Amino acid sequence: MATVKDVFVTTKIQPTLPQITIPPSVGTPENVTTTIVDTSALPHERTELNKEIRKSNVILLVYSDHYSYERVALFWMPHFRSLAVNVPVVLCANKSDQNKGVSTEQVVEDEMLPVMAEFKEIDSCIRTSAREHHNINEVFFLCQKAVTDPIAPLFDSKISALKPACVSALQRIFYLCDKDQDDYLSDKELHDFQSKCFGKPLNDLDLSAIKTSLQKYSPELVTERGISRPGFVQLNKLFAEKGRHETIWLVLRTFHYTDSLSLHSSFLSPKFDVPPNSSVELSPAGYRFFVDLFLTHDKDNDGGLSPSELSTLFAPTPGLPSQWLENGFPSCTVRNDAGYVTLQGWLAQWSMTTFTSHKTTLTYLAYLGFDSSLPSSSTLRPSTEALTITKPRKRPPRASRRRPPPVSRTVLEAFVLGASHSGKSSLLSTFLSRPAAPSPTYSPSLQPYTAVNTVELPGGKQVTLLLSELGDHESSILVNQSALDKCDVLLYAYDSSDAESFPHIPLLRQKYPQLDDLPALFVALKADKDRVKQNCEVQPEEYTDQLGMQKPLHVSVAWGSVQELFVRVAEVGLDPGSAFVKGEGKGEGKEGDEGRMGLWIAVGAVGVVAAAFVGIWRRMSGVMILFASQLITTIGNPSSVSKPKLKANRVALLFQDAAPGQAQPRGFGIRQAFVGLDRSTLVLRGNEDEASSVLLKGTLVLCISQPLRVQSVRLRFTGEKQVGWGTASNHTKKDDVFVRHTWEFVYTGSKRGDTLAAGNYEWPFEHVIPGRTPESVEGMQDTWIIYRMKATVDRGVLAQNVLARKHVRIIRTLDTAALELSHEMAVENTWVNKIDYTLSTPTKGVIFGTAVQINFRIVSLLKGLKIGEVSTKINETQDIVIDMRRQAKKTKVTRTVSEDRFDFPQDQETVLMDGQDAWVFARQITLPKSLRECLQTVDTLGIRTKHNLIFNVKLINPDEHVSELHASLPLHIYISPNLLLDEDNNMVLQNLGGVDPDAFAVGAPPLYGEHQLDTLYNDLDPTGYMTPAGSLSAHGTPFSRSRRGSADNLASMNTMTTSVLPTALQSRLSSLDNTPSNQVSSNHVLDTRSTSERTSLAGAQVLPLNDSSLDTPNADENRQDAGVVTPRRTSDHDSEHSDAHHVEFSPEEMCKVPSYSTALRSHPQTPISEVPPTYQSATSQPVLRNPLV
Repeated sequence: MATVKDVFVTTKIQPTLPQITIPPSVGTPENVTTTIVDTSALPHERTELNKEIRKSNVILLVYSDHYSYERVALFWMPHFRSLAVNVPVVLCANKSDQNKGVSTEQVVEDEMLPVMAEFKEIDSCIRTSAREHHNINEVFFLCQKAVTDPIAPLFDSKISALKPACVSALQRIFYLCDKDQDDYLSDKELHDFQSKCFGKPLNDLDLSAIKTSLQKYSPELVTERGISRPGFVQLNKLFAEKGRHETIWLVLRTFHYTDSLSLHSSFLSPKFDVPPNSSVELSPAGYRFFVDLFLTHDKDNDGGLSPSELSTLFAPTPGLPSQWLENGFPSCTVRNDAGYVTLQGWLAQWSMTTFTSHKTTLTYLAYLGFDSSLPSSSTLRPSTEALTITKPRKRPPRASRRRPPPVSRTVLEAFVLGASHSGKSSLLSTFLSRPAAPSPTYSPSLQPYTAVNTVELPGGKQVTLLLSELGDHESSILVNQSALDKCDVLLYAYDSSDAESFPHIPLLRQKYPQLDDLPALFVALKADKDRVKQNCEVQPEEYTDQLGMQKPLHVSVAWGSVQELFVRVAEVGLDPGSAFVKGEGKGEGKEGDEGRMGLWIAVGAVGVVAAAFVGIWRRMSGVMILFASQLITTIGNPSSVSKPKLKANRVALLFQDAAPGQAQPRGFGIRQAFVGLDRSTLVLRGNEDEASSVLLKGTLVLCISQPLRVQSVRLRFTGEKQVGWGTASNHTKKDDVFVRHTWEFVYTGSKRGDTLAAGNYEWPFEHVIPGRTPESVEGMQDTWIIYRMKATVDRGVLAQNVLARKHVRIIRTLDTAALELSHEMAVENTWVNKIDYTLSTPTKGVIFGTAVQINFRIVSLLKGLKIGEVSTKINETQDIVIDMRRQAKKTKVTRTVSEDRFDFPQDQETVLMDGQDAWVFARQITLPKSLRECLQTVDTLGIRTKHNLIFNVKLINPDEHVSELHASLPLHIYISPNLLLDEDNNMVLQNLGGVDPDAFAVGAPPLYGEHQLDTLYNDLDPTGYMTPAGSLSAHGTPFSRSRRGSADNLASMNTMTTSVLPTALQSRLSSLDNTPSNQVSSNHVLDTRSTSERTSLAGAQVLPLNDSSLDTPNADENRQDAGVVTPRRTSDHDSEHSDAHHVEFSPEEMCKVPSYSTALRSHPQTPISEVPPTYQSATSQPVLRNPLV
């Protein structure tokens, strides 16, 4: 109360005051809001007391007499421990005005210090008096500081020493402030430290007092050079002992320490986004920082950092970066004769670290004090200023044939590839200016190794070059596209004195064709030895000529000119357009270059002529008319112009089932070559453990009009997976080819190839697709599983290959016995005193692109309850996992693919269920018809999608309060083979209309429970039929699902309520008139009725056929009196057909039903006929390729 009123209150006050809030403007510099909660010690309020204690950040424990003092140690402190609270406690001795004869020092010594020694939770103690307003504000200030600046992480009062974590942090701060690294803080360095932490300089009087205080403890703590490292730690210990630990915290937080005495993660790893195809390099500020760091720690000025100097330099860090240790630092960079890292090697090493892992550089810049490198406290620069991002490197596709632009980088990386024992390690040692020591035994490089050094180019420009030998990790690195994207140059190295060395390079390029997307150089090592002929068909010089590349450079590590090789590698990295593969089937060999050169010369000549034509038109109009006519004659007659000869034989390659009008693959086509597939969509039924294999089958047909020279004709089937997500600046992606099968139909084995005579060639192929094969996943932007077929006619080294690609889709549908197709999915529950509800769907399995029916049954348990808005939506959750080498990266995305909202009509009548009002209704929610908007349910190869049906029903209570019912049901969305998808992943049949979606569920027969009572007619022999025999069948023909275009009067059958006996049916058939006038031709049926007659018959009704109607003589009269028109035919109409003959059908013949598979293959539109078709004619209609039932 004295805190609030600022005076002592003499009137009686309540035992427990309400909570008091002290605003941020009053109190600590941290501007925190303080809430004071008064509590009672009465036993019946103990529960509330314990609740407030657990919520508190600090406890102010007050006593005023001997009894309350004894309870501090006997009750309160043990009680706090029993509640398992770990918060500081401030001990307060109140009513000091009643004991004026006792000094504060005596109270502290006799009462407070013994309790503080026993209970370490007590942070501080103070003596107050509310009557005299003594230390009232100070006691709450101590409580605030106990939370914002706790003493427990810093100081151990039991041994009266700073804790090790605090000492380590202070020693790092001392290191950062000791700019000259002489282990002493000079007066200037102390002034800079004071300005940085406290915002004002340290005057001479305060500095002298600090030094005097430290000298009292030990004269060695302060010398003429300044305050030593132990002296700096002792100074902060004095602050902690005197209760000024907030000073220590201010210093620690200035240097980015958290309350747990660890550096902030945002300080060690600041946000630094790198765009795609860009790299990270050191900025001038970063180079200046590392140069100053090197010069400061090179104590002996020998131009190198010794191991002890490196240890001192990395003292404020966790040690050398792990990447350096894995690469064998310091052997991977430039060293002097003593083996110490030079300044050139030091900067090159950090350039490599920044290029390969800029996050590591940012972390060590923070550890080493990049933000503290400026003496001014007002200028604190982030570590990101030490780095710079290069311009994105542009590598145009090989198909574009455009020359890539020069690269504006100063750090380049080259992969050194070659066979074992070719001299790659010796080349890297020479690159580091270290002679390769000869070894009697050969030890291959197992781990990847990178050598880094600077290279000076002509003109004085310096670049940092990284030469990487891949070792046993070569295959895993070369298939990693992200690693290849960082590479600037490939260096193919072979031993010119070893005949088995060069053949490794063509095999390597053939195994990894993606290497042709990078610039490359060929180098022949060990040129000081005798050159031998390489054991391969093509020698290195001829091989590079075929590729349109520079001949191999012959060098030796024993020659001084080997440095020119490194210069050449750097030049290719900066100007990659001069070292790309231009031949070997790419259509860019010498002939291609000469042809393009001739074309450009011709275009240039025409341009010159046109310019001359325009320039002298006004002066020589008469002469120009004659010249122009000659020019037109020349252009119109191509034979008069000299031009290179073109090959006459041309080939086109395409797929047979391409859509009409679709653009065919680029080739040289007079005749066609195509791949015929039996099915471009393969169906796997069941999950990966139970699905059977399917056969991919077809024929490759090649039609050529003239002889054609080819090296090979092959067909490749691949399954490709890409998993990725993110934005352009922060993208995560991984590619993989998990299925690969190749058919080699023609393979000559020689570079000249063989000649195929003119004609047609057919090569059948087939491949078994296992049931466990992952299904196609398409529709997402960065993630997919796609199957493709690629046919290639390899026409040799200097000719362009002919390619064609075809998309193959593999879908996994549910098996006929799957529970998802037969079990109803429902959620049923009771909301006490409100509703009893059941929300259900007919099945869990739903066909993609159709609709989901939702059945609602809500029974009201509360009188006057109403239903408001009813919303239903289908959510799709995409879980994507990338399995990296060391850890898995995951992402999860949820989206709504379809939604249905409607306001429930308040006037809808309810039904009674168990004496309660109930609402029973159904809704339909339509699924999207594009895989871009909704995927199928899938779980394969790290790609998982699942679907849920989310319900939200608003209930309006009698008091107008709105309650909401939430529920969900799982769905399994699968693709039906009968609903085709186009190349854009859209459903071909967009408008299903009122067709039952079950019609597209191939292999899913009607549910047994709905048809187990179906029987045949009484008098038929059930032998051979699959329908149970027994009692009569009831009518159940689904009229709405009749054949489209049928002329049968199905609407008139709605009045049928009884079944037809076979005897009655046979009697009526035998009583038909057999006269020629009533016979109908089986070959041609005439329908001479008018449109109105056909319309009236279509709406007619049928009198139920029962026993009484057949036995009553006046049955026809009864039908006429009832106003009922007989269906299909009348006697008048029948008389019009004078040339028809009568066709008889037996009941057994009419009741024959085709099998499910036969009916599925039959045409959905049976020709209209007055006579029922025979079984043979009905099942012999043209078969559809993709039937729709």
